[in-house]
Amino acid sequence: MKDLTGLLEVFIFTNGRGSFDWSKYSVETQVNVKFKTTIIKDMSLVDASNFAMKKSKSKFYMKVDDDMFLHPRCIEYFANLTKSFKDNCAMAYSRLWEPSTLRVMDSLKAYNTNNVRKIGFSANSAGRIDKIFLDKIRKGGFGYKKDGKSVVAIHCSCPSSENMDYAKLRGEKVWTTRRNRMYKQDKYFRKNGYKSQYKKRKKQLNSINKKRGSSFWKSVINT
Repeated sequence: MKDLTGLLEVFIFTNGRGSFDWSKYSVETQVNVKFKTTIIKDMSLVDASNFAMKKSKSKFYMKVDDDMFLHPRCIEYFANLTKSFKDNCAMAYSRLWEPSTLRVMDSLKAYNTNNVRKIGFSANSAGRIDKIFLDKIRKGGFGYKKDGKSVVAIHCSCPSSENMDYAKLRGEKVWTTRRNRMYKQDKYFRKNGYKSQYKKRKKQLNSINKKRGSSFWKSVINT
C-alpha cells in the first residue's frame, strides 16, 4: 500500500445530504493507497473550497462532494496522474457517470495546492465557482489537465428535496431550472437507494471505462 502523505489528501464537502455516509465510505475503502481525509461541513461551496485550499498540507488535494461515489481505485489513479502535472498546472479533472440520466458529466478534480493558493476561488451569482476559476487559470498563466475519457466516480441520485436544501445551503441557485433532471433522479432513487447505487458503481464504471478506452482503464483497472 502506497502512503500518499505529503503528496495527496482528500476533502469531502457535505451539508448533511443522505448520500454522505456512502460517499465517505467510498473514500475510506480506496485500495492500494492511504491518505489523509478531512470532512468540511455546512459551508457554501466557495467558502468550503477556499477552506480546503488553505488547510491542505499536501502538494495536491482533491475535493469530493457528498453525492460522489468513487471507484475503489480512483485515488490511486489520481495519485499517478499528478506525476504528469507541469509546474504551472493548477488542476486536473476526470469525469463522472450519472446513472439516472445515463450521461457522462463533469467532474472530479485534483488541485496543485501552491498554484491554487495564488488563484483562489470566487463564486458567481448562482453560487458556482468552476467558470470563474478556469478564467483565473487562463488569465494568470496557469494550466490545467483534462482527462476527458476517464470516468472515476458516479454522481449518485438523491431525492430532489435533499438537492434543493443542499443547493440553498451551499448558496447555489441553479436547481430551480433543472426540474426534468430532478424528476429523473427522483424516479431512479425510488428504485435504487444509496446502498444499491454504491454497490453497482464499480461494475458500471469498469464497463464505461472499458468502452471508452480510457487511461483509467488502461493504466489502473485493467492491470
